Amino acid sequence: QQISASNSELRDLVRDYFDSSTEAGRTCAILLQCINQARMNYRKIQNILSLTHNPEDFTNEELNLVMGELSSFSILDNPLSISPPTQFQTIHDLYSSMQKKLTKRKWKITKRVKLIGLVKKLSSAGLILACTAVGVFLALHGCVGVVEVLPGFCTKMVKKLRRSRAFRTGYLSTLSAQLDAAARGAYILIRDFDTVSRLVTRLHDEIEHNRAVIKICLRNRERHTGDPERAEAEGRRICRAAKG
Repeated sequence: QQISASNSELRDLVRDYFDSSTEAGRTCAILLQCINQARMNYRKIQNILSLTHNPEDFTNEELNLVMGELSSFSILDNPLSISPPTQFQTIHDLYSSMQKKLTKRKWKITKRVKLIGLVKKLSSAGLILACTAVGVFLALHGCVGVVEVLPGFCTKMVKKLRRSRAFRTGYLSTLSAQLDAAARGAYILIRDFDTVSRLVTRLHDEIEHNRAVIKICLRNRERHTGDPERAEAEGRRICRAAKG
C-alpha cells in the first residue's frame, strides 16, 4: 500500500472508503436496533398468545389482556420508520461514486503500464538499431575487434534498460489489481445494500399492514361493546387470527 503523499487521488480514494464504511456501519447499527425493537414488540403479543393453544380457553381477564397488548401494538411507531430508504440511497451513492473513481484510477494505471511497455519495446528496438548502425560503421572502417564485442555490449545495455526504474511496472500492476478488486468489492456492496433496502421496505410495509389489520379488528370489537357475548366472540376471533 505504497501511497505517495503527493498522490492526492489515491488519498481521496482511501478517504472515500472510510467515509463509506463509516456510513454503512452506522446504518447497519441503526437497522439492527430497529429489527430488535420490532422483535420485542411482536414477542410481547406472542408471549401472551402462547398462554394457551386454543383462544377459546382464554379467560375474560386473559382475553382483555391480549386485547390491551394488541391495542398498544397498533399505536406503537413502526421501528423501521427510523431507517428510511434515504439512508440506503446515501450508501448507494457513496459506494457508486467510489466504484467509479476506483475504475477510473485503474484504467489510468493500466493505460500507463501499457504505455511503459510500449516505450520499453521502442527503446530496446532503438538501442539495437543504434548498436547495429555503429557496428556497420566500425566494420566499414576496419575496427573488427570492436565489432566483435559490440553484440555483447548491446545485449547488456538492452537488459540494463529494461531493468531501469523508469520502466518498472510491477508495482503499478499490483496496484491495478488491488484497485480492480476494490472496485469489484464496492459493486458487490452496492448490490447487497440494495437487496437489504428492498427487504427492509417489505418488512416495514408488513408491519404497517399488521397494525392496520389489528386496528380494524379492534374497531369491529368496539362496535359490540353493548353486547358482551358478541364482543367476547369477536375478541376470540381476533386471537385466533393473531395466532394463525
